[in-house]
Amino acid sequence: MTARMKPTDSLSFHSSIDEALARAGTGLGALQTEQGSFPGDLNQGTSATAQTLITERFLGVLDPAEAQAAVRWLSEQVRSDGSVPAYPGADFGSLMETSFVLGALAAAGVPASDPLRRRLQGWIDSRGGFRALDPLTLTYLAMASLFPVSALPKMPIEHALIPGMSRYIGRTFVAYFGLALPYFLPGLIHGMQFQGQRIGRIAQAARGRIIDHVLALQNPEGNWIGSQWATTMALSCLFALGLPITHDAVSRGLESLGRLKRRVSTPSGEGHYVIAIDGSVWNTAMALRVLTRAGTEGYRKGEANAQQAVEYLLASQSATPAPQDWLRVAPGSPRSGGWSFEPGNVLLLDTDTTAMAMMALADHAESARIRSAILRGQQWLLALQNDDGGFAAFTRNQRTAPPGAMFGQMPAMPVSLKDRLQFMTKPPDEFVDMPTADLTGRVLSALGRMGFRRDNPAVSRAVRFTYGQRTGDIWWGRWTTNYLAATSFVLPGLIATGEDKDSEPVRRAVDWILAHQNEDGGFGESNQTYANPSLAGQGPSNAYLSGLVLQALCAVGHAQGSPAARIADYLCRSQRPDGLWDENQAVQLMAAEMFYKNFVNFQTAPIEGLAIYRDAVQGTQAVAAGEP
Repeated sequence: MTARMKPTDSLSFHSSIDEALARAGTGLGALQTEQGSFPGDLNQGTSATAQTLITERFLGVLDPAEAQAAVRWLSEQVRSDGSVPAYPGADFGSLMETSFVLGALAAAGVPASDPLRRRLQGWIDSRGGFRALDPLTLTYLAMASLFPVSALPKMPIEHALIPGMSRYIGRTFVAYFGLALPYFLPGLIHGMQFQGQRIGRIAQAARGRIIDHVLALQNPEGNWIGSQWATTMALSCLFALGLPITHDAVSRGLESLGRLKRRVSTPSGEGHYVIAIDGSVWNTAMALRVLTRAGTEGYRKGEANAQQAVEYLLASQSATPAPQDWLRVAPGSPRSGGWSFEPGNVLLLDTDTTAMAMMALADHAESARIRSAILRGQQWLLALQNDDGGFAAFTRNQRTAPPGAMFGQMPAMPVSLKDRLQFMTKPPDEFVDMPTADLTGRVLSALGRMGFRRDNPAVSRAVRFTYGQRTGDIWWGRWTTNYLAATSFVLPGLIATGEDKDSEPVRRAVDWILAHQNEDGGFGESNQTYANPSLAGQGPSNAYLSGLVLQALCAVGHAQGSPAARIADYLCRSQRPDGLWDENQAVQLMAAEMFYKNFVNFQTAPIEGLAIYRDAVQGTQAVAAGEP
């Protein structure tokens, strides 16, 4: 960390930014793999490791040495009070996470008399015990033989036989909940509760329909929707319904889980953990884009490292038609051509990663092959625009969210028949793939990079949607904590597509941002803002949010002001000797109360912010393109 500098237009201040960018480019570039990608390990905490251990024990394939290594790592994550943090860096325990870890220890053969198990159980009991858990967590505990299978809620499976059910689920639930709640969970519980028993013809037919549906949505790589959680649920469901371990789908699913396993040293020996998702495609698109913008050696047009990343992105573009039940695009619209967040997840593409991949490739579009890939991505992306003008992550036209905060807490899972019916007909917003302003802002940035402006009907509708999602003068963040991030994504998107920098909505948003700058020059925001919106814009500074805000201020013409200079100074001072920044907060949001860390992605915001700021104040706009 360097000493504080007075943020002026002095040569020394500009030199410090150049030096910071050079160090950052070297540090981030060093993470690129031989395949051209950038690592995408998402750290969501303990649940991925615990669920995988429980699943492998349930399937009878748990390796004793791996189990003990996982126990070593899990033991290190337990807090002094016997709880397990809700997410990485959280200063409070989670009943669900603590229960998963308890189940994993039991599945690994740790006896109930073990002091660690007793601490975990004691904390759980003090929070209401197993009766306070949701059906999904209880099912994992039943798989670990910690909870009676007979006490799990009875879940009918006959709905799987209703004609058009998969289409209904596709327009009602986001993909991962649309698989888990109507198919994985009921099938798993039914298989466990009726194990070895004769069942009627209707139930047998429903089981067969669930098996067929789950198999049809397995990616060729072996996973389900690129997710550890979905894959463990799918494998457990299929196994409970009678598929043997030797079945090709089960074997490929287990192999895909193996690719998510990591080894690490712990004080008690070698540890083992599982990442929730591999976001290498997203991270590669982001890293390539910011390293090119920064002018990092090796990442300018035509240079070797950049070409490796370009080839990785081109190979990651999907040519496999995605299920229409998930996309719900208009007849004749493309069902392939986009990118997924994860490698090997060709059936569930997303608009966010597609937008970022297009922007990254646009900086290197010197061949017809690359330009063709961008065009295919653009066509797929526009086909996913909702009728309301916004963009959701995975599908089209499910539901429009009202403006304002959501995801304060995960809604309770239904238990009674009445609650289940209501849940299935109108699920809570948190279970729906709704268009949001932050994602739409990023799509607008990509469309602006492609030359689209407000006179384009798609852009015009997206802009109207975005303004309609304001909460006062700012925007709420679905995918990143929170108001600062969302507002900082929206503003560059509006400007990139032709919005007036001096318009009243832009000015009011900027005023709100500037009112929340911290004394150290940076910006931060607590994850508690989801449950308590009154905390919006408040929190200890971190490099990621500070980088996003710096980008937004430059986009709206505030690069020359003191606030932008103070952010740049903060980023230079907080930089580590290796050129990167400490990921001191889990700022990415997967679902309500589920935050995660993504180290590579965290680095991209401060690098891009500093590069844009440098170009704005020094006029070195040709640096990123490698021009003299």
